[in-house]
Amino acid sequence: MGITVSITIVGVLLFLTIFFGIWLSNLGRPLNTALFSIHKLVAVGFVVFGFFAIRALTKEIDNIDSILKLFIILAVISTITLFVTGGLLSFDRFANKFTIMVHALSPILTALSVTLVIYILFKQR
Repeated sequence: MGITVSITIVGVLLFLTIFFGIWLSNLGRPLNTALFSIHKLVAVGFVVFGFFAIRALTKEIDNIDSILKLFIILAVISTITLFVTGGLLSFDRFANKFTIMVHALSPILTALSVTLVIYILFKQR
């Protein structure tokens, strides 16, 4: 599979994860089990495809500069934050305003940092 196809899949999976998350949020509690499962599986797919796509791009460059490292670290931290807060939100007792806010804002940081990582890697090829 070509790198362009992989990057496209990463973007589509990120979009679908956010779409299903918003849909799930709008349905309220109790969480729709089928939709919640789809949301989680698509999110895992995003992480897996994103990892392999970024790894393939990093193999094509000679050195990784500090700004790229920063955005990779931001992408990893924001993705971990999404998984942790998503896990907490699956339980009613942890679904407080702070957790909801962090889970709602983290996709923005994830999308920006992953996009910038891919952009910088494509530029350095």
